[in-house]
Amino acid sequence: MSLHMTTPELRAAGTDLSERRRSGISRGPISDIAPEPQRIGIASDASGTRIGALTTIAALGADAGIVAGYPGLAAAACGLATPQIRAIGTIGGNIAQRSRCWYFRNPHIGCLKKGGDSCPARGGNHLYGVAFDLGPCVAPHPSTLAAALLAYEARIDTTLRRGLTVGDVLGNGSDGRRDHRLEPGEIIEAIHLPPPAAGERAFYKRAISRAHAEWPLAEVCLRLVVVDGVVRL
Repeated sequence: MSLHMTTPELRAAGTDLSERRRSGISRGPISDIAPEPQRIGIASDASGTRIGALTTIAALGADAGIVAGYPGLAAAACGLATPQIRAIGTIGGNIAQRSRCWYFRNPHIGCLKKGGDSCPARGGNHLYGVAFDLGPCVAPHPSTLAAALLAYEARIDTTLRRGLTVGDVLGNGSDGRRDHRLEPGEIIEAIHLPPPAAGERAFYKRAISRAHAEWPLAEVCLRLVVVDGVVRL
């Protein structure tokens, strides 16, 4: 994606977008996502739980139904970023955020995601690159909630498509020019979770290089569920 974009960038809370605008990585028009009722709130029934994409991360982590039924997701929501970010950042925005690679974030360095023809991290400092080399860009996707939603086999609805998996939205890493596989102007509207598993045990763990306000070096959301007397991960 070029620095000079013709398609407007979408803005929800704007926590990541504002940072990129200040540094000069993001330029051009912005389109605000309308806070329509179907994009806000958490609702559960016998078929599972629906989470509006504009629901804040703090609200997700504090919801009693999420804490009881999806403890790994609740722990991930309560552990990511900082309290200030969680208070205004949205679930959809966390899933669709852009790369945290320091080469991408440097306005003076070209890379695949900025319209260049190579990944400078490959020959440079890639200490925090991907664990599995699946494509030309070695920057890992930074969404904590996406990892947890993957563990819960969540489905994602957008303004154009329904029932997408996390893999459908984020891709497999083969296209180094994109952080996700959403089309221009396509908006995440809701996330659907299957019914809670009885007796589930789960936790979220991350490794960071500083005690506060640090993006994780590695993180995991683990679920233990008993099915027919057998413990399954």
